[in-house]
Amino acid sequence: MIQEAIYTLLKGSYPDTFPNKAPQDHQVPYQVYRFVSVVPHHTKSGVSTIDTYRMTISVYSTDYNTMVTRSAGIRTIIDGIHSQTVDGELIDSIIFDDYTDLFDGSEEDSNEIYQRDTDYIIRYKP
Repeated sequence: MIQEAIYTLLKGSYPDTFPNKAPQDHQVPYQVYRFVSVVPHHTKSGVSTIDTYRMTISVYSTDYNTMVTRSAGIRTIIDGIHSQTVDGELIDSIIFDDYTDLFDGSEEDSNEIYQRDTDYIIRYKP
């Protein structure tokens, strides 16, 4: 499945990567990836021969520069993948789409968290 292939790609360089949510007690920095949507491309014979996924990877850190560096490192690993087999799954392509920076905290709060949500479009042959 595409989910396991993405996990394999990220886990090698970033072992603190989690699908959908991080453990509640895990310390930052870490990243979470989630699949937001999928569009199958059906054929006349029925089943889809290629699916297009939108995936978001969220990087969390108490330091802005760490968040930016990790996000860039992840992008270097997966952006531009073309016809690559990972864990027996053929990924047709992965392309960077956009990102959004968020911040949770206040000047009085010692638990300030920087977050970057980066979106990728994945074409996958199931």
